[in-house]
Amino acid sequence: MATTKQSWKKCHAQTHKTSDIISECNYYTVEDGDEVSVHQSDIGKAFKYGMDLIPYSKDDEFQAKYVTEGKTLDVIAFTRSSLIPHHLFMGDQAHLVQGTDEQARGAISTLVEALLTSDEEMCAIACYVYRKGTNPKLVAMLPRSKDKYAALVMVQLPFSEDVRPLSFPSFKNVETSKEQEDMIDGLIDDMMLTNEETGEELFAPKETINPHFQRTFQCLSHRMLHSRGKLPNISDHIKSILQQNNQVMKQCEDKLQQLIKLFPVGSHNVEKKNEKTNDLWKNMVFKSGSEDQPSESSEIKANLKIDEKVITKIGLNTPKEDFIRLIETAVSNQTSTTYVYEEMMTCIRELLNDVLAMKHSFKITQCFNIILQSACKNSQVSRVNKFLQEVKSDLKNAEKIEIWKNIFQQNSIGLISRDDDVEGATRGECDAFLSDDVSITTSQQVDIVDEFMNEDDDADDLLDMLE
Repeated sequence: MATTKQSWKKCHAQTHKTSDIISECNYYTVEDGDEVSVHQSDIGKAFKYGMDLIPYSKDDEFQAKYVTEGKTLDVIAFTRSSLIPHHLFMGDQAHLVQGTDEQARGAISTLVEALLTSDEEMCAIACYVYRKGTNPKLVAMLPRSKDKYAALVMVQLPFSEDVRPLSFPSFKNVETSKEQEDMIDGLIDDMMLTNEETGEELFAPKETINPHFQRTFQCLSHRMLHSRGKLPNISDHIKSILQQNNQVMKQCEDKLQQLIKLFPVGSHNVEKKNEKTNDLWKNMVFKSGSEDQPSESSEIKANLKIDEKVITKIGLNTPKEDFIRLIETAVSNQTSTTYVYEEMMTCIRELLNDVLAMKHSFKITQCFNIILQSACKNSQVSRVNKFLQEVKSDLKNAEKIEIWKNIFQQNSIGLISRDDDVEGATRGECDAFLSDDVSITTSQQVDIVDEFMNEDDDADDLLDMLE
């Protein structure tokens, strides 16, 4: 009876048995400087979003997972092969689709012939799933027809999220001479791998073996014969696989010498300095210690921030920094301060309505402090006070007492008084805003008792209810 071979993925070094391997994994967290053990059931996944961690439970993972029924290869559409450039091909391998029986091979042969004999060479775009539970892949089915067979070459294509557009400097301003261009053309011709006379091809894929695999096989065979000791050095056979061809190097030797003369290069040592871009720009524009160095005007400050990204909207990641940037550039960007404050208020509402609002308590406190500090300067006192009253009312209706206590009362986030601005609230209104609790008040409790004990109820009925 045939037995299953021992897998090398997990093997005991001495007994060579997988069952002898014992794995233990413990989790700890640091609380008040001490390590506290955490059970594995209390650990879950989370994604880092800015400075916050977003929990991601197993239920969320299951619901968000793309469910596939099994191995599939469904054609989505057909397109011209010229619309799929080679630089979009992904993966380190391609597959030939030929069919497993005569009927399947006949159908694929007919499809290949139809794709090749059309006005323009066509190909198929398909959705490929390797097995149940795996993510789908977008693939291109390229037709290939030979004397002995017809097949579709399946190559993986990227999704839109996989494409990373890169910008490179233009060559329009690069000037080259006719001598330099002719020399490069000749160098390319001399380094061609295919001999036009004999048709022999150097480094042909069918004849070039992988040096990584060869090195692995060399180490494995040595370890089988010698269980201890160092692994051998790389053999000359492996080193010669990807070495330069002597014949090609002799052909282009003259061109390489011309390359050095026509394109001279030199070494330049750059000293690394721990300076910020703002400091470097300032030193380039104004010499240090010069008499004509201007003062720190608004125009100079704008020039010193050319390396910073442009902010057009307040985000949930860094709302305080975005608010400060928008206020500073409101005049130059012709943006009203009212719009900036409305953006910040919308951001605060989103943070308060989040299910993890207590996790954002520090960020929410920063947002309230910055709008309170800048409200007088930007004539937004009445708008900010009205916003605080609305937030308090919303928290009271939603019964979010913990948010009110931990954010507002604990950090003394209150109304702007008339002592700071004419449009501010009175001292009594400011005190009542913070001292007033969001929980049920005494008047509300009286209303509940009155509603329960109406005129039709009496003491006997209440005693009967208690019995």
